[in-house]
Amino acid sequence: MKNKKFSALWIAVHGLVFLLLAVLFFTGTKFKINTNLFDILPDSNASREVSKADAALSARTGRVFMVLVKSNSFDKSKEAAEAFYNELNAEENNSCFEKLSLYMNNDSVNEVNEYYFKNRYFLLEEEVSENLNTERGLNDFLLDSQMCLFNSLGTIKNIEEDPFDLSEIEITSTLAKVLNNGTGMNMLDGVLCCYKDDFCYVMLRGLLSPEGASITNNNSGVKKIYDAVEKLKAAEENNEVEFIYSGVPFHSYESSSSAQKEITLISIISMVLIIALCIYFFRNILPVISSIIAITLSAVFALSSVLIVFKQIHILTFVFGTTLIGTCLDYSVHFFVRWKGDGRLKTGSEIRKSLFKGITLSLVSTELCYLILCFAPFMLLKQVAVFSLTGILSSYLTVICIYPLFKEPKVKKELTLTKTFVKAQKISGKVKAGLFAAIVIAFIVISLCSRQNIRIDNNLKSFYTMTGKLLENETEANTVLDSGSKGWYFIVRGDSKDQVLENEVQLCKKLDAFISKDSKTKMTYNATSKYVPSKTKQQKSFLSFEYLFDELINQYILLGYDIKEAQKLKEELIENYYSQKDNFIDVEKEIPQFMQEAVSNLWIGQVEDRYYSVVMPMHFEDSDYCKQLASEDENVFFVNKVQDVSGELNVLTKQMIVFLAIAFAVMIAIMFFFYNWKKVLKIIAIPMVTVLACVAVFASCNIPLGFFSITGIILVFGLSIDYIIYSVESSEVVNTVAIVLSFISSAISFGALALSTFAPVFMFGLAVFAGLTTAVVCTILLKSLR
Repeated sequence: MKNKKFSALWIAVHGLVFLLLAVLFFTGTKFKINTNLFDILPDSNASREVSKADAALSARTGRVFMVLVKSNSFDKSKEAAEAFYNELNAEENNSCFEKLSLYMNNDSVNEVNEYYFKNRYFLLEEEVSENLNTERGLNDFLLDSQMCLFNSLGTIKNIEEDPFDLSEIEITSTLAKVLNNGTGMNMLDGVLCCYKDDFCYVMLRGLLSPEGASITNNNSGVKKIYDAVEKLKAAEENNEVEFIYSGVPFHSYESSSSAQKEITLISIISMVLIIALCIYFFRNILPVISSIIAITLSAVFALSSVLIVFKQIHILTFVFGTTLIGTCLDYSVHFFVRWKGDGRLKTGSEIRKSLFKGITLSLVSTELCYLILCFAPFMLLKQVAVFSLTGILSSYLTVICIYPLFKEPKVKKELTLTKTFVKAQKISGKVKAGLFAAIVIAFIVISLCSRQNIRIDNNLKSFYTMTGKLLENETEANTVLDSGSKGWYFIVRGDSKDQVLENEVQLCKKLDAFISKDSKTKMTYNATSKYVPSKTKQQKSFLSFEYLFDELINQYILLGYDIKEAQKLKEELIENYYSQKDNFIDVEKEIPQFMQEAVSNLWIGQVEDRYYSVVMPMHFEDSDYCKQLASEDENVFFVNKVQDVSGELNVLTKQMIVFLAIAFAVMIAIMFFFYNWKKVLKIIAIPMVTVLACVAVFASCNIPLGFFSITGIILVFGLSIDYIIYSVESSEVVNTVAIVLSFISSAISFGALALSTFAPVFMFGLAVFAGLTTAVVCTILLKSLR
């Protein structure tokens, strides 16, 4: 009857999760695998005020890419760039790319001309608008107008409606801003290019679609780019042409691809070694098959739980999740060691009864540590916490509810290593106490000798390091473009589109004043208001045109009209002028394509009930000044993600240490309900030594204690308590064998993570591996001490 109740519990828990996932799936919920490297980071303090706006910006910039086509001549570069553009623009790639830009075609030119002609009264430069009411300003404007009218670029198509050629003046001014946006690129023969060290670079820009930004399907935009380049490079005429890649999508693709390879390698190695371990120790197929099924079921259960909670799973969650293999196997090992080698236990129910207290307390301690991770402002770590919490719970339920249903083997045999541990138990308590003291003293000495290396430091730049060809590409692209971006930016907020532009203008005036102090500076900035004036500036431009009314007849006569025609055209123009007084430009609806590209990474737009934009400083060195500017205006936020997130991680690391102390206190309180004070002291000693060991290892290797290493310490803290709990529950040799086997399985899983090239995974794996090794050795030494 009791077995039926346990079986019903197992079915209810697993059935509920799988049923809920199925309901979500069939009701239209879309689940996805997140491959964006930068989504593992928390929000910075600055962006938290406007976190959704910053998230919208990151979602867009994370899909922007650029490819520079390089050769020793402009013609070769342009020809290869056009062939590359045509490859990417093929019909089968439509779902991969949201936008591709190489050059301005005739349609684009017409669109620009029509836009500036239509809005000619609203787009005069502010300085021009302000000076038209002065004699000198008026004369300067008329001179510029005449020069524009009579040079080869003058527009005569709409001369009667635009006698001062306002549209051409404004086009020239805006194109200068677009080309002077902090890069070294210039327009030549319809494309953006530049020369550097005897090479010509032609630039192709693009925006991946959300589908194309994923590496998990055949429509990966980066893969399409690589395939197109490989195809072009195969042609003999492109032998000397190079393609330089720049942008977040390439880094996400490379890091995610690497993560996938690591997942596969770590999982295969861990599973193969653990299977070999089970076969070697148990010499029976049932423990092997049962353990594999339990681990697989735990992983599926954990994946389902993450998808239910988050509707997505990050690719790196699988990397951390591979540790579930070793952790879940612990419970199976403790059951099957008794199933195979403890002759006193005759049934599965008896094994469960002997294990229940220890394995349940072990579950509580481990789940408590994972629960702490749920409070971390990392989507990745929250997913890892839920993945591990639920996966371990599934494994626990399988061992407690299903394994006792197995028939006992007809003959129970002594397990491998039993004799070794029988001999080890004969070692005197004084020797064991001496060895334990020596280990503790050694870690203290190492920590003291390396105390200058013990520090909390989270350097965001160390999390991902560019290497190889991609590093060379980014270095060359930065040299060629000379954009001067430091990764800093301002987010500007407003209650309306126009208010955002107005707030931008106020910020830009302060930046202009700062730039003007240095005559040799390369400092500049990019902002939406450079291209689309605020409503106030548009109105000022519109009204300033009235100062030209008295010059209209002379202007028409200059253009070849007689006095009567000039008078008539003046009246028609003024009538048309006043009819347009309320036709202000909308930044999101009316600007031409080339201008949209200029502001695509600057204008965020509406997020909930407010509007946001970005002002991007370039060649600025003084981030403190930028931070000061933001502090002076409640609608301006300075974002320096590398610095802010690193600082935020340091604060969070300290908070996690506090959480660890709280969890430790809770565990001590729980233990006093089950054990006397001597056993509680044993239990306390092990996690304290493991923490000391981790600190010593990191200090000796000059690795700072960062968020991920502290996360590993928190986890090993919980797992180390498991070992000592099992040992105080039973002093039998068979229990020692189970502890060692469970350690080996965990060491395989976590040790594999320590081989990762991704710094956070490496630090996590190293902390847990070092801590567990210390924990199992010290547990064996303390086990028999009274």
